[in-house]
Amino acid sequence: MPIQYLGDWLEEQAEQATFLWAKRLSANDTQANDSHQAGLLVPNQTMFSFLPELHSPEVHNPKIQFDVAIDSHADFRTVTATWYNNKVTQGRTRNETRITNWGGASSPLLDPESTGALTVFAFHGASGNGSPRCQVWVCDYATEEDLVTELMGPVEPGMPRTWSRDGSYRAGRSGCVLSVDELPSEWLENYPSGNELLGKVLELRPGAFDDVDRKTHNPMGLPA
Repeated sequence: MPIQYLGDWLEEQAEQATFLWAKRLSANDTQANDSHQAGLLVPNQTMFSFLPELHSPEVHNPKIQFDVAIDSHADFRTVTATWYNNKVTQGRTRNETRITNWGGASSPLLDPESTGALTVFAFHGASGNGSPRCQVWVCDYATEEDLVTELMGPVEPGMPRTWSRDGSYRAGRSGCVLSVDELPSEWLENYPSGNELLGKVLELRPGAFDDVDRKTHNPMGLPA
């Protein structure tokens, strides 16, 4: 049973966490497809923002342990973040970050029944003498998903979203459909040309108005 109501949890995490990250658990994450890719897949830049020390390209497969509380299921773990970086260190093919040591199928995150579940990770970076930690909520009901969507926006499979109270962690658009308010007024009278459609796509692309340095060094729009 959860230790508190999700609405209260989200309010608390939105105020206290460094940033929130939400995704729908894939069959690969939960091992429902027997892929043998142990651990939750997290974008490299997301983990480097939470654990800057993990970004150590001079080290082969660097690892950092941190504590996780899965508050939706009253579960606590010490997990391991690993940057599998043999593409960087050995010129091979792997360059991905995973969180492992969840305790197998007994963990709500590795339960095949959790495949597709909307899950929120509240990352608390190290501050003062405190160690980095994470609090997690695995949604069980549509009403819980609605609360997450109200704060963070829609989260589609394969399209995680990142949120912070100061807006420094930005989420991209969740789809290709424009509201009437977003449509140029002239499009309401005449169907746009291919060049006009392409121009609008480029305009709405995440980071379209960032300077060159930000795009080069931080293509996802996350703070260093």
